[in-house]
Amino acid sequence: MHMYSRNSWMQYSIKVIILLLIAQPIFSQPIVRVGKFTNETLMQELRVNELFPVDEYKLIELDMDDILTSFKRLQIDKRSNKLDELPKLEVPMPNGTFDYYYFDESGVFHPDLQAKFPHIKSYEGFSVSNSSNRIRFEVSSFGFRAMIWSQEDGIIVIDPYSSNSTIYNKVYYRYNAQQSGDFQCLVDNSFTLNNSIIGNGRLPTTLGNNELRTYRLALACTGEYAATTGGTV
Repeated sequence: MHMYSRNSWMQYSIKVIILLLIAQPIFSQPIVRVGKFTNETLMQELRVNELFPVDEYKLIELDMDDILTSFKRLQIDKRSNKLDELPKLEVPMPNGTFDYYYFDESGVFHPDLQAKFPHIKSYEGFSVSNSSNRIRFEVSSFGFRAMIWSQEDGIIVIDPYSSNSTIYNKVYYRYNAQQSGDFQCLVDNSFTLNNSIIGNGRLPTTLGNNELRTYRLALACTGEYAATTGGTV
């Protein structure tokens, strides 16, 4: 009887160890949840201040305090190439489902500017189910914004619903965005190639010396554009 109990305990211990080893990759991948779908009727003031009218979309409700706290707790090791060490983002999709994306921080600010605005962070990643589907998103006190490039569905956008609230976002296919009827592009698309570049009449296979260059960018916009996009560039 004593030997039977001892053997049972050993078998139980082995099973527990195996389960822990299998579950370790899952536990090492923190999941940040963007929000949940909701059918809650929006207040009139939100509808009046709607950003970028869209014909068809799904409404999602966010807890920005929880999201910001989750991102502050993340410990992303940029030196690691292991997928199980990357966090995952649970993203609501326009068809009412959720997709998951591995992501990493991808700052676009100069270090001095980032130090001045530490609450504004940008990230990039790819889908767990299809690595060809890419995402870029930003998290700040102004809310959550994202753009997804999907092989199956084209471009998917997640934007705040209103300029005066970060609680509600809409997720939609970009082709459902309403086009402004009075918009007119005044850029002249015509140009003439320099003969010294064309040479014998054929374009060269490469231009330049193929060296990677990194530039500092100063970005500005008009007051009208900033007002349309919630007061930001």
